[in-house]
Amino acid sequence: MILHVRTDSPVPPYEQLRAQIATMVASGVLAPGARLPTIRQLASDLGLAGGTVTRAYRELERDGVITGRGRHGTYVRERPAAAQTPDPATALRRPPAGSPSRPASREPIPPPPSTAPARPSTPYPARGGQRARAHPAGRSGSEGGRRRMRCSVVASTRSRL
Repeated sequence: MILHVRTDSPVPPYEQLRAQIATMVASGVLAPGARLPTIRQLASDLGLAGGTVTRAYRELERDGVITGRGRHGTYVRERPAAAQTPDPATALRRPPAGSPSRPASREPIPPPPSTAPARPSTPYPARGGQRARAHPAGRSGSEGGRRRMRCSVVASTRSRL
């Protein structure tokens, strides 16, 4: 498979990969059922980060051009949806300025306003960004708590024997 990524292009590398693979599938260069290179292999061949190739493959899979089969590899779909395959002439064009790059339905839905009362602040906040954790025995370090913990460990050990 011959792919070229221009680093001086304003089009992101993942989009260049996505468009080139989609064009190859649409034109028949990549036959249905053909196996694509692994993410690591393609990334090292092109000198790209693995995440860049992963994103291109993910978007192609979302568009119905390819299918991932887990550890068995990534393959060209048997019949990619005709409406989803891009026109080779417009494959590398960017959307016009001001238009959303993705459909509005893909934008995250804001969470509903919280109706729960605010949690009261503790007089002793946790240090170093860590959450305060309760001692397993119920009391933090007291002798009674240690004894209860010891008794519960002994009891659970005896029940297993």
